[in-house]
Amino acid sequence: MEFPFPFEPYPIQQDFMRSLYEAIDSKSVGIFESPTGTGKSLSLICGSVKWLRDKELDLDSYNFDGNDSVAASSAPAAPEPADATSESMPSWVADFAVKKKKQHAVDMLREMQEKKEKLDERLRHLRSKKTGDIRWRAPTREAGDADGSDVPKPTAKTEADWEDEFALDDYESDPEEDSAAQKRKRRRLQLDADASDAAPPDPSETKEEELEIRKIFYCSRTHSQLSQFVGEVKRTVYGTTLKTVSLGSRQTLCVNDAVQSLKSQARINDKCLDMQKKKAAGTKEGKASACSYLEPRSQAALRDHLLARVQEIEETVKLGQRLSACPYYAARRSVASAELVTLPYNMLFHKATRESLGIKLQS
Repeated sequence: MEFPFPFEPYPIQQDFMRSLYEAIDSKSVGIFESPTGTGKSLSLICGSVKWLRDKELDLDSYNFDGNDSVAASSAPAAPEPADATSESMPSWVADFAVKKKKQHAVDMLREMQEKKEKLDERLRHLRSKKTGDIRWRAPTREAGDADGSDVPKPTAKTEADWEDEFALDDYESDPEEDSAAQKRKRRRLQLDADASDAAPPDPSETKEEELEIRKIFYCSRTHSQLSQFVGEVKRTVYGTTLKTVSLGSRQTLCVNDAVQSLKSQARINDKCLDMQKKKAAGTKEGKASACSYLEPRSQAALRDHLLARVQEIEETVKLGQRLSACPYYAARRSVASAELVTLPYNMLFHKATRESLGIKLQS
């Protein structure tokens, strides 16, 4: 089996990718270990994405009984008749039920392919442009702005800032020594707040039907590890076409200076939700107070830009500033159509946060 590695792979890398491919293909759990410097990230990327691309339109890879999470989201099967398993059912009826179920899956796969082609066409158009060609857009008028024409200046974050927002607490067997238990409790409360306040996009927005496809979730403990992994993706042959999105909290992704200046995770969540409620209220005062970065067309544009090029979280924030669109909500809207999603472990393990982000891990 040949893998599109950036260079001639060593035997240990070839074995890694082959074993990974087989583990995914057999729906098994794989635990892999390899010494430092042996290209684990590249092997993970090339092995898993090759399987993803190989099975993209392979009808036989779908589970028509609806027991597979991929089938449930990408090509859902038709409901099975209540008496489909009855021994008294004539053979021709059973055959018809099987054919109908398979035809339904074929139709769903065809519909998915049509949506994918439309999305890919938009992304190819964006990829044909240079990043520097993206114009700075002024946010729409907000309360307190004279004319809404001021473009927000990027706020630089240090590596320590990023790490502090992403890092999980180290395991501590005796939490009383340095109050690690209290730190974990506060982090859980922050996640709860982020999830409970994660309001969906404005229902009044006109948006196309989202494309649900198979995807790979890559988790790590720190921001630097996630950024390093995304950098490795760019080195591969998939670096120009793989639809990738990096998820983070509002504190990480918010580009509204009035909200970001609050610093506290809970206060940022509260302010964001409050601004959306005022917008939904439809009052003159509410519209003036609404977040200007949630304008539907800018959100749709940022979503496509995020999927068009593999980008690290810092690049996502800068692109949101350039387009005057909210990276937090645009990233959430990108998840359904993404092939690779990178995120911290805590966002995947915390159920409420996972659900608010639209992450589906059934089966």
